[in-house]
Amino acid sequence: MMLSIFLQSTFDQIIYSRFQGNTVLQYLIFLAYLIGGIVIGRILYFVLKKYVRRITRNTKTNIDDIVIDMIEEPLVALVVIVGFYFGYHQLTLGSRIYKLFTHTTDSFFTITIAWLVIRVVDRILASYRSRRTHLTEEKNELYDHVLPLSRKIIRFTLIVITFIIIINNFGYNVTSLVASLGIGGLAVALAAQELLKNIFGGITIISDRPFGLGDYVEINNFEGVIEEIGLRSIRLKTYEGFVVTIPNHLITETSVKNFNRYKVTRLIFTIGLTYGMTDRQIVTAKRLVEESLNNTKRVVKGTYEIEFINFGDFSLDLYIACDVACNIPPLRRKVQDSINMKIKQAFDKEGIDIAFPTQTIEWKRADS
Repeated sequence: MMLSIFLQSTFDQIIYSRFQGNTVLQYLIFLAYLIGGIVIGRILYFVLKKYVRRITRNTKTNIDDIVIDMIEEPLVALVVIVGFYFGYHQLTLGSRIYKLFTHTTDSFFTITIAWLVIRVVDRILASYRSRRTHLTEEKNELYDHVLPLSRKIIRFTLIVITFIIIINNFGYNVTSLVASLGIGGLAVALAAQELLKNIFGGITIISDRPFGLGDYVEINNFEGVIEEIGLRSIRLKTYEGFVVTIPNHLITETSVKNFNRYKVTRLIFTIGLTYGMTDRQIVTAKRLVEESLNNTKRVVKGTYEIEFINFGDFSLDLYIACDVACNIPPLRRKVQDSINMKIKQAFDKEGIDIAFPTQTIEWKRADS
């Protein structure tokens, strides 16, 4: 009996003894909240990882998998922060220590929220990238450059905002810091104006996708194959074999002709007949043109327009149009060459003359 009373008295003396203004019991309660938060956080992480993920894998949508993947670790951190918050509220603290603990808790809470937002942004960008890769077979190098750059810019911005919020929580004046960042950002923007224009031009190219690697295009009177798409510019190899570098912002300010977009294109040209042609010869010429088109490879049958459209200065003009199963200018020129040769041979055989610039001068004898 005496022993139990002694032990009870000793236990109470230890538990209620004070150190730095708090009893041992208060410190134990604080530790219990803190350790409890850590334990609950670990259990929650284990449950999410082991069981909830197993359930979400069997659902038809992958949205729940994405949500669990984004929140599991930040959620555990929030549970630990909540445990610390309730724990230090069990202590009797001086105003300075209490403010320090409060600001520390707020700072960790802000960091955790920023961490969660960064994970959300990373997951959205990764999902967007995989979806675009699935929809387009062609590899877009500019696309591969801009997404990592966007990710870094967003991360840096969130980190700066988080840092400003934290130092503001600790009572420091952030007005001058924000003003300095604004002036510094303006100076950088002015110094890198051309670079920024090209970067935003590259983003516009990604969203519009006017061309891809290997496409045959015409930009700023340059015609050739897209060899490289970069963050600042593109490289185009002309038909003559020269490599032309074009800044991205110029591409967004001019028209782009992409010959690869359509497999079938329209070929249009005119032929001038001499004014000595009779009506029957004009009809014959139109028939010969149609036969020549029928006998030319890559010309799509049934798409012809052959019309006598104009009395020119020195010729009777035939308008000729047809669809051809090719899109790149060098191939179109070969088709045009084949058509011209067949028409020339047919006209020569039938005695139909092709006009060329002529001038008739009349001489009148002056009265003496």
